[in-house]
Amino acid sequence: MKITFSNKGGRIYSVELKNYQTNDSLPLILFDGPKTQFGLNFFAQNRSIKTQELYFSPVVDRKATVVSGPEVKIGNEGKIKFNKENPGGKETVSFRLEVAPGSFIEYDYTLEYNSFLVDFDVQMKGMNQYVATNQSYLNFSLVV
Repeated sequence: MKITFSNKGGRIYSVELKNYQTNDSLPLILFDGPKTQFGLNFFAQNRSIKTQELYFSPVVDRKATVVSGPEVKIGNEGKIKFNKENPGGKETVSFRLEVAPGSFIEYDYTLEYNSFLVDFDVQMKGMNQYVATNQSYLNFSLVV
């Protein structure tokens, strides 16, 4: 799987399944481009905040992340049983929206070898002074 991230919104921009093709023999792209939406919507200090419109910074600045592991034979791609018997690596790609020193929203994407799944976690630190105390939830927006 090839995943491209965007710092605008700290989101996954596109996903391509490598070694797979469409019936037209084109690369199999699950989604791609600026039409996808992904982010948190909430009120902070009497303003509507949409994280998809804000620019995040990578926690670790790197051009590419490769998750490695043992050779996967045809037919075992993405199979959980194979992965348990032949564990591979895991890598996390993180994007942070720094509001003030020590206050941020962080998106963590964990990629596991030979898996088509992406684990997603949101970390918020020091945001209680920005998000209204009477706000009991944040809206998560996803359009692919």
